[in-house]
Amino acid sequence: MTTDDQGSVSLVDPATVRVRFARALSKLYFIRTAVSLAWVITVSVLSTSLGQTTAPGAGIELLLVAYPLADAAATLIDIRTTPVQSQTLFQRVNLASSLLAAAAVLIVAQRGIGAVLDVFGIWAVVSGAIQVVIALRRHTLISAQWLMVISGAGSLFAGTTFLTWRGSTHDGLAVLTQYSTGGAVWYVIAALWLAATSLKTSRPA
Repeated sequence: MTTDDQGSVSLVDPATVRVRFARALSKLYFIRTAVSLAWVITVSVLSTSLGQTTAPGAGIELLLVAYPLADAAATLIDIRTTPVQSQTLFQRVNLASSLLAAAAVLIVAQRGIGAVLDVFGIWAVVSGAIQVVIALRRHTLISAQWLMVISGAGSLFAGTTFLTWRGSTHDGLAVLTQYSTGGAVWYVIAALWLAATSLKTSRPA
């Protein structure tokens, strides 16, 4: 049962809700994959000229701030896409953590890649744990959430390694691009899975 903008009540088949949600998430996951890969390519190109002690530069610093901002935007879309009865406080906590991460990266970027990785590490641990919780809560509503559990667990592990990593700017950026690429892989697999599942479910018997 849902209520429209005029306040009238209408019945919606739960199966239809699941199919719509799966399609919306599939589109969001495809977009997240494209954004991540574009970010990886751009950072990789800009970092090729960096030496062992070269500072990231304004362009890369901007990209480092943009990464959690893009995640915040995706989380906001996720919240608006999720059926009201399935929304959770964890989504809003995840949105807040991404915005805080962007602000923190902006503040510490001048200190070097080590400080940036510390911020990314804390953020990856928090967002990874939240991703696991949200995926476990959603697994009865839509499919492919086991992929998000794996992705979240990977983020948790990566975050802990960021917190202890020290090295050159070039190598630090390589670590972050590997992290982003890994996340993109899980998202595109989940997107394809959801698209196939929703197509099969909505097809007339």
